[in-house]
Amino acid sequence: PMFGDARKLPAEDSLALDVPSRAGTGKYIVAVPRLPRIANFDDLDPLRAEPGVTVVIVEAGSAIPAADLVILPGSKATRADLAALRAEGWDVDILAHARAGGRVLGICGGYQMLGKTIADPDGIEGVPGTSQGLGLLDVDTVLEPTKQLRFERAKDAASGAPITDYHMHMG
Repeated sequence: PMFGDARKLPAEDSLALDVPSRAGTGKYIVAVPRLPRIANFDDLDPLRAEPGVTVVIVEAGSAIPAADLVILPGSKATRADLAALRAEGWDVDILAHARAGGRVLGICGGYQMLGKTIADPDGIEGVPGTSQGLGLLDVDTVLEPTKQLRFERAKDAASGAPITDYHMHMG
């Protein structure tokens, strides 16, 4: 209430997800499991605004529905959220979706979950140890104590337009 323009900033708190779990009315279905420590979920905003796309936030206790794409979002504690994903049985749903030729996309920690292992030898996100990933990518992640932040420049493959963004990670 002290800074009215704060509402113009992207939401950073998962409480902002406490809106209807289905956004959009399109035929292209994107399913996103709501991880307990979800992060970077505002990356889904462009999909929510895209005509023809319906984004379904899959709540705990629900199976991942039939979808054109499953997105594993970012996480503030990747190994803990991977354990929660398994506890919900979502790993079974995701692997079955992938075996049937379905597409799966991981963002940040979600990408790490798609790999073979996630190691946190220094206990950066919790208890030190290594977790088995979903094994969909030939990737092993090691969380390191120094967060890396750098700017990236690229070109859009279709239009050739320049793209500038940042790259931030700990693994």
